[in-house]
Amino acid sequence: MQKTLLRQLKRSIGVDSEAELQALLAAMQAAAGAADPALHGVLAGFGQLLERVDGCYEQYERDLELRTRSLEISSAELSGSNNQLRRELAGRHDALRSLRAVVRGLLPEAGAADQQETLADDDIAALSRRIGELVAESEHGRRALANQKFALDQHAIVSITDPAGNILYANDRFCEISGYRREELIGRNHRIVNSGEHPAELFRDMWGTISLGQVWHGEICNRAKNGTLYWVSATIVPLLDEKGQPEQYIGIRTDITDRKLIEAQLLEQLHLVEELIEAIPLPLYLKDCDGRYLRINRAFELFFNVRRERFIGRTLHDLLTPEDARQHAEKDAEMFARGGVQTYEAEVHSRDGTRHDTIYRKAVLTRRDGSISGLLGTIIDITERKQAETAVLQAKEAAEAASRAKSDFLANMSHEIRTPMNGIIGMTELALDTALTEEQREYLSIVKSSAESLLTIINDILDFSKIEAGRLLVEQISFDLHRVIAETLKTLALRAHEKNIELVSEILPEVPRHVLGDPSRIRQVITNLVGNAIKFTDRGEIALKVEQTAGAEGFSDIHVAVRDTGIGIAPDKQRLIFDAFSQEDSSTTRRYGGTGLGLSISRRLVELMGGEMWLDSEPGQGSTFHFSIRLQPDASPPMPISRHIDLRGRHVLIVDDNATNRRVLAGMLAAWDVTAQSAESGPAALAIMRTTRKPFDCIILDAQMPDMDGYELASQLAVEYSPLAPMLMLSSAAMRGDSQRCQAAGITAFFPKPISSEELLSALCRLFDQPATSTSPAPGQVMNRHTLRELQKALNILLVEDHPTNQKLALGLLEKWGHQVTLAGNGQEAIHIFREQNFDLILMDMQMPVMGGLEATLRIRKMEKTGARQRTPIIAMTAAAMEDDRKACLAAGMDDYLAKPIKVKELLEKLLACSSPLLLPAAPLPSAFDYGAALAAADHESMAIIGQAFLDTWPGDIAKLRKGLAEGDALLIELTARNLRSALVCFAAEPAIRVAADLEERVRLNRLEGMSSEIDSLEREIRLLGSHLKGLSRLNSR
Repeated sequence: MQKTLLRQLKRSIGVDSEAELQALLAAMQAAAGAADPALHGVLAGFGQLLERVDGCYEQYERDLELRTRSLEISSAELSGSNNQLRRELAGRHDALRSLRAVVRGLLPEAGAADQQETLADDDIAALSRRIGELVAESEHGRRALANQKFALDQHAIVSITDPAGNILYANDRFCEISGYRREELIGRNHRIVNSGEHPAELFRDMWGTISLGQVWHGEICNRAKNGTLYWVSATIVPLLDEKGQPEQYIGIRTDITDRKLIEAQLLEQLHLVEELIEAIPLPLYLKDCDGRYLRINRAFELFFNVRRERFIGRTLHDLLTPEDARQHAEKDAEMFARGGVQTYEAEVHSRDGTRHDTIYRKAVLTRRDGSISGLLGTIIDITERKQAETAVLQAKEAAEAASRAKSDFLANMSHEIRTPMNGIIGMTELALDTALTEEQREYLSIVKSSAESLLTIINDILDFSKIEAGRLLVEQISFDLHRVIAETLKTLALRAHEKNIELVSEILPEVPRHVLGDPSRIRQVITNLVGNAIKFTDRGEIALKVEQTAGAEGFSDIHVAVRDTGIGIAPDKQRLIFDAFSQEDSSTTRRYGGTGLGLSISRRLVELMGGEMWLDSEPGQGSTFHFSIRLQPDASPPMPISRHIDLRGRHVLIVDDNATNRRVLAGMLAAWDVTAQSAESGPAALAIMRTTRKPFDCIILDAQMPDMDGYELASQLAVEYSPLAPMLMLSSAAMRGDSQRCQAAGITAFFPKPISSEELLSALCRLFDQPATSTSPAPGQVMNRHTLRELQKALNILLVEDHPTNQKLALGLLEKWGHQVTLAGNGQEAIHIFREQNFDLILMDMQMPVMGGLEATLRIRKMEKTGARQRTPIIAMTAAAMEDDRKACLAAGMDDYLAKPIKVKELLEKLLACSSPLLLPAAPLPSAFDYGAALAAADHESMAIIGQAFLDTWPGDIAKLRKGLAEGDALLIELTARNLRSALVCFAAEPAIRVAADLEERVRLNRLEGMSSEIDSLEREIRLLGSHLKGLSRLNSR
């Protein structure tokens, strides 16, 4: 047991030794058994308690011993540590003194006393803070430097070399552009990228510069690893040591390869421009804003006989005469003031006395900001062209004089021939209407037929002359194509019937009715073709078929075929018949007559109307002549005057032995939704009538049929059927007494063949719009072509005619038709009579003494306007056959045109039109002139000489016309219009020529009002001409 515990037991319970303690513990153990239960535990466990306390004391002593020994060791260590700390403190004091010295060197300059005081007062924390700030600043600078290096590496090609040029550093851009890996570059000399493109002097200069410590700038071509060349803009900066000697070189380069390529291309283009400028045959020059010449080409040197090295920097005043220099200087000043381009003609007088006619063309040169930096000019020498123009103008005036003489001759010849022919034909027609013996009638008929044949020949010769002179034009007016064809065939039907030839006309339903074109020329072509077919056909039939073929948008291509069963034409002769004065052979001319001009004229007319003509023929089998024309459908045709009823559902019987006629009539009826049944003979028609269940609304009969003709059939039908549908008779051989035979047979209407669709429609409407006729109609009830016309009222007509024969003829015809006529011998008399009396119509001759028809018409129109009188229709009567005469009539205010010799049918149609409730419309002027075709037919050599000059000068002429109109300068207008007209003649520009001539005429008549619109019209026509002329000029220039 521990001594310490024993001492405590001795003091507390008097136990001195362990033996006594053991005895006490044994006694307590023994007493525990008999003791109070509450004390049993204490007595029994006291011994264990002492053992535990003893263990604690033992542990305590061990701990105390350890602590004592530890304290001894710590005391020694502490003494050693103290000594170490003293040594460290001394070192730190030395370090602080050194740090203070460093900080004083880094801080901004200040007094030594202040720094010493500041640092003396600083403690370690303050000093550390100051050092931290310095470190932060250093780190910030390092990062900024790193960023700058990164940015430089992204753009620039950077390398560092030693003084010998060996590569120490290469950035990514260097590796990328050179194609070498960094490992391949480091340690290699910079000559690894040498391209060999530069001379050695360049590198000697570079090394000489950088070895002196100076920066070198330059552009170098390097070679990449794959052999491709690249250009760099290089800056080489020497890095110097403490002795000022280069220890390294930094090369900073920028890739300029693209720029060098562009520069090379630009140099090539500049070289090309230089070559072009020198090769241009026109004098060319550049000027600055002060008028000094900056550049001239070789042509300029030759033109003005100067040397460029002596002339560059000089002005106009050193080149031209003072007057010319002043003119061009003013033009240059105008250019610099307003910019744009400038073109003008000028005479140039060089100082050596040379004179040139020139065209100057200039354009300003501008900087990027739009300011003007100078001008570019060219000079076109037109001296030879001007001389040629003068010669051409003289030749043109001579040609115009000859053309006018020819035209005047044609007009005079037409007038002189047509005037007596008018009297011959007219008087013969009047005589034939009187009581004559058969011999007298035969003689007069021969006279009339011969006169009409002579007139046909005259018309052919005049048309051919106009074609040869290029003065035959086609109109563009609205007309009814179906009616024109039908009326044309009516005039030919009698000739066909006289030869017992069937004349058939078929117009397919898709053919447009109302079109724009020239009806008179279409009528002329059809008359010629059908007339020839009648002439050369002795038996059989002649069929005219009209159909529509595919055409351009807005147009209809009309195909017309005239088929006959005549003598035919040999293949080797088919081409010749379209030549002038040609027929198949001379025997044909002797046997059938004719001039051989008809087909030639017809072909040219068809070509003028945008079509062509051809034929199919076999000798002995007949011929088919074809022609096509292009017509424009009329979008707003005139409304029909007659009233038509609805024919849909009607049932008609057609009786005709000719299958073609049956087919044509059935086609006409089908277009109106009329059902038709056909019979080829009288007995077949009777059989149909007896067996049909649906009654017929009308029966169309052919007069000439074998076995049973139309009259016999009509009589038989009238006997068998009552009431009977109205019957319409068609005859190929109309003769006197047909009306009485129709009445006797119970026929309601009679028409000669061929009947037009319009006539058939009108006749059916008239038949179905009246009560059914009886089998024995009253006299005068047979319907014919004339009863379809509106009843003509009597007109009060002023006839203005100076020729006695024509006066007698016109008076005889007009009074015969029931009109009241007042005669005036010239235009002056007509004006006096018109002032006192109103008329329904004026028939005005053109060429009369005292006052002609044009002037009289102008004065009548003025009287109507000033006196607020109703407009009176005026129809011109003239023997002049030229198209310009007709235009002059319409321009003067006339409403229509009647050519002499006057034909009864045409005059009657004019009167019927005037007696209708509608006003007579003025005929429109032609339009859609083909300038391209006109230029193609003109003299190309003349156009090549004057074409460009005309294109350059006509805008100025139009400006002169407007200036003259604004200032009332009639002389300027007349002279300018005359000059324009003379120039336009060279290009065959007929519409523009007519407008220019109208301007001249208006000036002569002192009628300047309303002239502005005509000047606008002239400008439009010239612009159309100009577009074609420019294209032709470009072709010629090639």
